[in-house]
Amino acid sequence: RLIEARRDMRHFAAGARVEPATRQRLFEAAHCAPSVGLMQPWRFLRVTEVRRLELEARDIEREVRTRSAQARRAEKQRAADERRLKSIEMSVKTRETEQALSRQRDQEARERAQKDADAEARARLKAQETARKDAEQAAGRQREDARAAERAADQRRHADKIDERVRRKEAQRVQREAEAAAKAAAQPQPAQ
Repeated sequence: RLIEARRDMRHFAAGARVEPATRQRLFEAAHCAPSVGLMQPWRFLRVTEVRRLELEARDIEREVRTRSAQARRAEKQRAADERRLKSIEMSVKTRETEQALSRQRDQEARERAQKDADAEARARLKAQETARKDAEQAAGRQREDARAAERAADQRRHADKIDERVRRKEAQRVQREAEAAAKAAAQPQPAQ
């Protein structure tokens, strides 16, 4: 019945005593019974006085570390806030006279006019540079076309020379064959 109604128990009442025979029966029953989800072994922990003191000491140590870490973080935050406050600069504008505002507007207008003139000059220079590059490219294409035409003419002349040599050799071959045929015809035929 104990195994059927089993539950994970993480906290126990302190001071509860279990007889050694009962404890042994529990261990044997747990060894024979399947674990939770049929995947994990049963684990038993016997907490003695020494173990309890060790656990309490570990808890106290963890608490001390947590508090010191929080104190360090608070100190860092305070130092960062002080640095931030030191670096804040304040500037206060006073009311300017109409004359000062007019001078400022005139200066801004002159700067805008100068900027527009500079942009226009840059655009003109860019257009001139583009036109020069286009002219150079057109001249380069014309030179390349002329070289290509010259190469084509050279190739045609070379092909014509080859064709002429072939025709001459063919004519010489035909002439030799004709001479050989004439010579063969001029020789007397043996009588049979």
